[in-house]
Amino acid sequence: MKKRPRVGLLICSDSHYLSEITRGAHAACLEMDADFIILNGGKIKENQELDHYQKSIVYQYANVMDLDFLLIPYSSICPENNDIAKAFLKSFEVPIIILNQPSPLYSSVSYNNFSGTKEAVDYMIENCGCLHLGMISGKKDSHGSIERVEAFKTSLKNHTLAIQDDDILYASDYTKNHNELIRNWLILHPYIDGIMCASDELALCLYQQVNAVTNKKIGRDIFICGFDDEPIAAHCIPLLSSCHTDPSYLGYMGAIEGLSTLKKDKHFHKTIDTFFIPRESVGYNAQTEDYLYRFLLDCKESHLPVDYVASGITNYVFDNRLVYHLPIKDNVNQLFTLLLTVHEDQLVDTSTKRDMSQIIEGIFTYDLLNYIDIERFLSATSFVLDCYHSHQKNVHLFYRKIYSKIITSYHMIISKRELHYHEEFTNLNKVNRESALVNKYNHIFDVLANNLQHFGVKNAKLYLYQEMIPYYHNKPFELPDKVYLKLKIENQQVIPCSQQAYYLHNIFNDIKPYQLISAIYSNDYQIGFFISDLSLDQSELIDYISSQIGSSLHFSAAVNKLKQFSTTDTLTGLLNRRGLIESAHRLLNSLNEKENAYFFLADIDRLKYINDNFGHKYGDEAIKVATHIINRIFKDNSVIGRIGGDEFVVIFKCAGTSFINHFKQTIEDVTLSENHHHHLPFKTTVSYGISVIDVNHSQLDLTQMINDADALMYERKKKKKMKNPITN
Repeated sequence: MKKRPRVGLLICSDSHYLSEITRGAHAACLEMDADFIILNGGKIKENQELDHYQKSIVYQYANVMDLDFLLIPYSSICPENNDIAKAFLKSFEVPIIILNQPSPLYSSVSYNNFSGTKEAVDYMIENCGCLHLGMISGKKDSHGSIERVEAFKTSLKNHTLAIQDDDILYASDYTKNHNELIRNWLILHPYIDGIMCASDELALCLYQQVNAVTNKKIGRDIFICGFDDEPIAAHCIPLLSSCHTDPSYLGYMGAIEGLSTLKKDKHFHKTIDTFFIPRESVGYNAQTEDYLYRFLLDCKESHLPVDYVASGITNYVFDNRLVYHLPIKDNVNQLFTLLLTVHEDQLVDTSTKRDMSQIIEGIFTYDLLNYIDIERFLSATSFVLDCYHSHQKNVHLFYRKIYSKIITSYHMIISKRELHYHEEFTNLNKVNRESALVNKYNHIFDVLANNLQHFGVKNAKLYLYQEMIPYYHNKPFELPDKVYLKLKIENQQVIPCSQQAYYLHNIFNDIKPYQLISAIYSNDYQIGFFISDLSLDQSELIDYISSQIGSSLHFSAAVNKLKQFSTTDTLTGLLNRRGLIESAHRLLNSLNEKENAYFFLADIDRLKYINDNFGHKYGDEAIKVATHIINRIFKDNSVIGRIGGDEFVVIFKCAGTSFINHFKQTIEDVTLSENHHHHLPFKTTVSYGISVIDVNHSQLDLTQMINDADALMYERKKKKKMKNPITN
């Protein structure tokens, strides 16, 4: 059977950028019939926070997954382009494709940051009349910053404008957490009338500081452009001009190029153009409602083709942004094509209304709502009907039907989201309460399975290491060969697990076409990993589930360990008196009609003599030898405890009494074998007695039984002579 191609992707946060990369790469894998595996980890930095370096362990699994190649959004995963980042890339034994960073060593797909930046700066100089421009960039040595700064300087040079080094402000990253830095820079540069920002987040930070420390109005006195064209750029006030990048296309191209060049053993380097989108922050007001209305009138008077008009309206609704590999833009185009071509007699036609309703339902969906501007959509719908159908008598009724359907669909989605958030909040509370009530380690997996069902997880597997493994920052971590399947959910149904060990490579041979893998950890301990088919849009839930599982397992293991201390004899590892009584009740309750329960009591011969003549260290060794003897005799269907210095109790069950015939010989053989194995300067032997437990006795009291046996044994030992090493 031919192996399906398998693509891996590293991600490290829930940003819009990485979500879109994931969406694009997944679309490519569906198109090329390939498996898609997401490794959800952390950033690779010199000074990492705990959650980042603990989460990042999951990246090591890429080497045991039989991947054809691995997609790495380099600037997100490795924000510091240093030796640690380079060593990280070299750690992979599979082909690598770098996203958004050209590389001479690996295949890459990256943006042409230069084109969009230069176009934006040219616009501010030529259309806004800017003479003193500044730039807020990211880290000075990052590839994206270098390209954007070069484009900024080139534009100024081409327009013979002066370039001052301090007119360019370098931030440590592209985030909006630079208020003080930008505020001080603005105060020192009051003459600047145009600012190019290396990201939309930096631009929004600049918005706040311009309003705080200057009297300038953005879009009139000072012009600002961002980069990336995040969704918020088209919704802030004033609308932020930006350079459009399409991360979904970046992910798509990375996966497509990788799958297309499989087995060719050669690197490729692709670039994706960025382009400037003017908006209000650079004084651009052409894409207003008036513009759209004039556009529609001109198209009608010039009898322009319907597909051209529908395309123009769609571009207005989406503010000229690409929405790659999503049906929503096609659906909007289809709706406006219908509205432009519908005849008067069709305005009240049932089939027309049905077609319209189906298209609108395809536009306003739970997953796609973030990609459309509802105000622009309603304005465009109103203008189309007004320009093309105002003379028709049923147009207002038809418009009300459309408007009603749009609003109904929109409110249904908003209500669904509110219900979803409420359910998620309720589930979080329920999960936290249930996790806190777990008092037995084995029960934690039942609770975790129940919690995952609360969150609507359809398919998932939880694999744990045999024991928690300490892991510290920048220290080597060796993946264990085997892991244990502790929890499995298929189609939202919990599947019983055999608790058996699995080799890592066998686990990943049986992986689904789409899987997301997260590390399970708690503090400085690695516990295992979690595989699910959750989407990256649920990243907060994924992180919560992973941390909650890790914390619950760590806490439950700690409680279990404390309980073991309280019920276990530290020298032998056997149950102590308390643990013996608790476990014996469970054993007796499990008896069937054909089984009998027995009480075995033993003590070590001459232990005082051993302590007095050889020392207590050898006395402890004698106790351990006796423990080995008893453990070998009673392997199954028994509970074994040490109830005193040299006294042991076993409560066991079996069918019939035939074991009595060879019991004495078994003890003698095992005693001889253990003494031969341990080579102590004396022989360790035990005296013992067996009785049947009457489980039907109404006054059965295990505590009293053990106490009585203890007293009898004490009396026997006082009378017993040392000459008989083994007595029955």
